[in-house]
Parts: sequence; structure tokens; C-alpha cells
Amino acid sequence: MRLRWWAAGIVLLFQTWDVPAVKVQQRFTTDTATISGRVLNRSGDPLASVKVWANLAVVENGRQFFRSGRSGITDTSGRFTFRSLLPGDYYLHIDRGSTHEAFGVYYPGVPGIAQALPIRITENTRETSLNDIQIPEVTLPQISGRVVRAGKTRISFFYTIPQEKRSLPEFARTPALQNESPGEHGEFLLSDMVPGDWFLYPVGMKGERLGRISIHVGNRDITGLSISPDATDIRGNLERESPFPDSNLPAAVDGWTKVSLIPTDGYAHELAISTSVPRSGGKFQFRNVPPGQYEVRTAGTEFIQVGKQRLSGTILTVGLSPISRLTIHVGL
Repeated sequence: MRLRWWAAGIVLLFQTWDVPAVKVQQRFTTDTATISGRVLNRSGDPLASVKVWANLAVVENGRQFFRSGRSGITDTSGRFTFRSLLPGDYYLHIDRGSTHEAFGVYYPGVPGIAQALPIRITENTRETSLNDIQIPEVTLPQISGRVVRAGKTRISFFYTIPQEKRSLPEFARTPALQNESPGEHGEFLLSDMVPGDWFLYPVGMKGERLGRISIHVGNRDITGLSISPDATDIRGNLERESPFPDSNLPAAVDGWTKVSLIPTDGYAHELAISTSVPRSGGKFQFRNVPPGQYEVRTAGTEFIQVGKQRLSGTILTVGLSPISRLTIHVGL
């Protein structure tokens, strides 16, 4: 039996955030589908040699993630094609080089993932037609200023996460923007900020964490900011339970172990904070921890307590008040 291939016309926007009216159509087979379209500049001219990605959103352990996508290069007519796509939700975006994909141009011609629309492929869909789409030009602002808590720290980049909780897939890498003007006292400049409410997590040149900044970005540049991030310090002790509780002999454990604070609300890998502690037990300290909920993780954890209060699990809620008596009890 001869297989039939259908095409889905998708128009994306390149850098200028402006495209003319276009018509979008989608057609699929019951097995696989082809998505195709063109990349145009704001004058409606096709752009050749532009990399376009099609990322499939998948659900794992109750959370949405982007699976490694396919990429294609536009031809001389600005056209791209993705063939043999399985059913699912696909997000199409234009590769902008070193800029994280969260801030790229997404179908149907919008800046950033927050406004992106998925192209849904289902086994039962035969044809879907959309009306003409007119995308207005959008100017992406810059924000600049100084992080007060940084002291003499030069800031390398900012992890950048939207405050609004939407059912959007998570990226393999936490969205980040490079500091284009690092200074000796926490100065920064961020370009192409997508309007919205953001959490910014400044990171120093040596990986220093400096807390969390809440900021609203509109359609105009923001200059001269002087921001003190939300953060607190945590001090504690790792106590290893002796296999002989009635004996005065210490537990014979050599080497070091890692104690980590893992955020429970997404992007756990890059935003986790870790330190090393002797495996036999000892003191530890975390500086500039942003507010939120964290899983306290180390090998062999039996329970944790704050002061004299034993917690029912290993989840620690961090606010703006310092925590000076966190105890982690571990077994052998």
C-alpha cells in the first residue's frame, strides 16, 4: 500500500520578530507526518542557511521535558522540512547561536518559549487550517545595573526562569543569559530580555551563587538598577550514627561525602548547591541560598532536623531567615 505524505506549513520569525501575513496548514498521516515552512524576515523575504529546531515535548515522572530535537537548515527559498515525525507536541524555534533556546524565536513568530504554540501531531488528524497570522514587531529591552550582595564578585551569567507557572516543557539546560558587561562590583548588562516576570539567579565567575532576584521586564530598557538578591545562609552539621551506640569507639569512615540542596521545583541540576563534608561527620555551610523548598541529599541520610525539631522527611523550606542548626543524620 502506498504511503501518503502531507506537509504542514509553518512560518517562523528571524531575529527581527516581524513577519507579514502568512497562511498555515497542517496535514498528517496516521503513522508519521512532515512539518515544513519558511523563515522570513520582517520584510517578507526568505532567509537561507538558518538553523531551525523541532523539539518534542514528552512527559516523564509527571513533568514535561524537551526531548533532543531535530534540526534543519533553510534552503535558498527559506524553506525547512522535518519528515517522519511521530505523534506528539512539537515546538519549532530558530537557533540564535549562543543564546539559550528559551529566548529564541518560536512558532508562530513570538519571542521566547512563554508565548510559543506547539504543533500537535495526532494519529487521527487529517488536515488543520489556520487563518492568516500577522505578527507585530517587538523590541526586546536591555536591563543593566548592579547586584549589591555581590561585593567584589564579577558576575558571569544569570539563570533566568519565568515566575509564572505554566505547563511548559523544561529544557535540558536551565535557561541562562550571559552578562555582557561584568564589573568588579556586580555590574551587569542583559540584552534581549523577553518581557514578563522573571527570577534571575546571578552566578559569579568562579561559580559563586548570589541568591535570587525578582524583576518585571516590560517593553522598555531598564538602567541603573541596584538590586539586593533574596538569599540566606545555612549552617549545620553532619552526624554519622555509630554502629555501636553504647560504645565510645567512633565510626571508622574515611574520605569525604557531598551534601546537596536540590530544588524541588524544576531545573534541579544547575540550581542545586553542594558542599563537601568529611564522611565521618562535620560542619558545613551554604551561602546565599535563594528562598524555596529543597531536598537535603547525601549518601545514607536517615533524617534531618532543624534545632531540636526532627523533620518527617528530607525536604527543607528556606526563607530569608538564616538557618544555623541544620543537622543531617546518616547511617553507615
